[in-house]
Amino acid sequence: MWNFARKMLRDICYRVPKTPHFTDYPSNIELELTNDCNFSCSHCPRTYLAESIYYLDFDLVEKIVSEIKSYDCCSLRLVGLGEPTLHPRFRDVISLITSANIKLELTSNGNIFHIMSLEEILVSGITTLEISIDGSDVTTYEQKRPEGCHRFLTSKIAGLAELAKNATDKPRIVVRRVVFPNDSEEELRLYNEYWFKYSDSISYNIYTPVGRSTIYENFTKCQSIFSELKIRSTGGVPLCRFQCNFQPEIELGNIANSSIQELWNSSALNERRNVFLQENWCHIDYCKYCAKQQEGKVNFIIVDKQ
Repeated sequence: MWNFARKMLRDICYRVPKTPHFTDYPSNIELELTNDCNFSCSHCPRTYLAESIYYLDFDLVEKIVSEIKSYDCCSLRLVGLGEPTLHPRFRDVISLITSANIKLELTSNGNIFHIMSLEEILVSGITTLEISIDGSDVTTYEQKRPEGCHRFLTSKIAGLAELAKNATDKPRIVVRRVVFPNDSEEELRLYNEYWFKYSDSISYNIYTPVGRSTIYENFTKCQSIFSELKIRSTGGVPLCRFQCNFQPEIELGNIANSSIQELWNSSALNERRNVFLQENWCHIDYCKYCAKQQEGKVNFIIVDKQ
C-alpha cells in the first residue's frame, strides 16, 4: 500500500501514541442523528446490522447542546451508521449547534448538497464538511456507492471550493475515502492529485471487515475511551464508538436520563480505562476483537494539502 508517512500530518487514535490522557469531559462527541441511510454500500457496517430505524429526538439534541456549550474543548461530529442529513430537523440541528458556537464537523455521503445550497453551506457555521467518496473514478465510485453520482459530487465540491476562495468564514472541506486491500499506490496517488484541487484535506480510513471473530494480541494504545463519546440515534451511549462493528454494544446508559458528565465518568467506563492503562488487554473483550487495533497498524489518516 502507498506509504502515507511523508505527507501524514495527523492520525487519529490508532497509531501507537503516548500514554492516553484522561480529561473530565470528552474532547469530541460523535452524534448519530439517525441510522437511516439512502445508500446501501456493501462495505458499510450498517449493511450487516439489522436494526430498526431511529431519528434522535430533537429534545435530546437540545439537551446535548445545552450541556456541552460551556466546554470550549468539546466539539460535535455528526456521523454514525446513517446519513445525518436525513434527520427530519437537520437544518434546525445545524442552527442549534452553530448558534451555540460549538465546533461542528459533519460527515455526509453528499446528500447535504440536495438539502442545502452551496451558499447556505458556506455560511452555515459548519466547521468541517467531510464528504465520503470511495473509488478512484466514476466507475469504481458507483460500484462501491451505487446510489451515488460521482459527477454530481464533483460539481458540487468544486463549486463550494470556488465560493470559499473569497469567503472569510467557511467550512474546511475534507474528502473521505475507505482504502481497500486491492487499492494500488497509483490509484491513491491519483486520488490525492484529483481531490486536492477542491479540498483542504483527504481522510483515509483503512477498511476493516464487520463482525470478525479474530482475537488480536498486538494492541495499539487506542485513545478513544479517553477522549471520545458516542451517542446513538436511540439516545444510547456505548462503551466504545467502534464496538458495533465487531460485537454487540454494551451501553453505559441513555442520554435521555443521564448527563454527558455522568456517562463520561461512569464506573463502567472508568473500570475499563484502568484495565487499559494496566495493559491487561485480554480483559477487555471489545478491544481484543477490534480490528482497528490489529498489529499496531494505522487505521485512520488525514493528509493536509501542502
